[in-house]
Amino acid sequence: MSPALDDITVESIITLGPTTGGKLLTSSPSVSIDDFDSAVATISLAKKDHASLIVGGDERIRQLEFRFEDIQALSARLIDWARQQDVDAALKKLRELPTDAKGRMPRLHLVALALAGDTDRLRFYQESF
Repeated sequence: MSPALDDITVESIITLGPTTGGKLLTSSPSVSIDDFDSAVATISLAKKDHASLIVGGDERIRQLEFRFEDIQALSARLIDWARQQDVDAALKKLRELPTDAKGRMPRLHLVALALAGDTDRLRFYQESF
């Protein structure tokens, strides 16, 4: 079962800029959980921050002007989107990554294993180096 909405963090990078005939607002949302953020910070030797577990697609809105109500409606859509995300499935996908995954994925793989308590596989990795 995925965490309740109270247990997840929704972050969205919002940009607003001019476009032909008005303004363009872009929202780039992501979801994480506190334990994941903490573990990523620990393994990365970094300050705790939002470590995107699930990343959504950008939403682009073109309008002449944006009002407070427009931002409230966007916030409501982001919360609805976050409620539909399956954190457990995202963590499972990270646990199942191959050992030759690219970029930051190996680090996230280790974090997902640690959160699942998969000490056997973590010990195997440790003994392999």
